[in-house]
Amino acid sequence: MNTPGRKSRGPFPWRVHPIWRGIGCLLLIVTPIIAFGLAETLVSYALAGNPDILNSIDPDVRGPENLYVKIAAAVVLSFVLFLVFSTLSSFFYSLAGGHKDERMAELTKKKPFKY
Repeated sequence: MNTPGRKSRGPFPWRVHPIWRGIGCLLLIVTPIIAFGLAETLVSYALAGNPDILNSIDPDVRGPENLYVKIAAAVVLSFVLFLVFSTLSSFFYSLAGGHKDERMAELTKKKPFKY
């Protein structure tokens, strides 16, 4: 399938610009942090509005200061935030030119230094 002298690019015929990989890595780090902060806020608002809301849950499941409930809410919110952020980043990728702009990105890439 590969012709001689041509590098295989993997399953996709285009290469992703490194900035998009950096943005994806940043999202992997920042999204769970944002989700846990949102979970803490949501749980505190839920308890302020109805303090008996967690009485039906076993105290062992709630953990110290409802930590396990906050972690479970953070996991759910992480999935939602990843969905939102990936949709937004794919939209911005398309606005920035998408895979059509790869030739320009390839030309602006620095050549490796040769002795």
